[in-house]
Amino acid sequence: MSRTQTYATSLDTRIADLRATLEDLLDQKVTTEQRLRDLKVALHPIRTVPPEILAEIFDEAVSDTALVPLEKVRDGSFSNSVDSNSQSCVVSQVSSAWRRTALRTQRLWRFVHVSF
Repeated sequence: MSRTQTYATSLDTRIADLRATLEDLLDQKVTTEQRLRDLKVALHPIRTVPPEILAEIFDEAVSDTALVPLEKVRDGSFSNSVDSNSQSCVVSQVSSAWRRTALRTQRLWRFVHVSF
């Protein structure tokens, strides 16, 4: 009986060690998955688009909303509109690179709507 008790105790010790190893492996997995997500973001193709091309894309996005007369927006006849200033602000808040590009693209800020 003593031998069986000793064996059971050694099994408990091994189980505790394996649980600790499992916990360590799970922590490593979480860290590795986070690193992988970070690398995917860093290597995303949008990050390789030159600022000049981004500026053109931003300008196109903003110019579509700038073509709507503000009166139509105010009277509700064009309710799906967002004024160009809002669009400019949106693209400038995506990332620091987009913010730099947006702020350096003067065309984006040619229409500024200020309401009181």
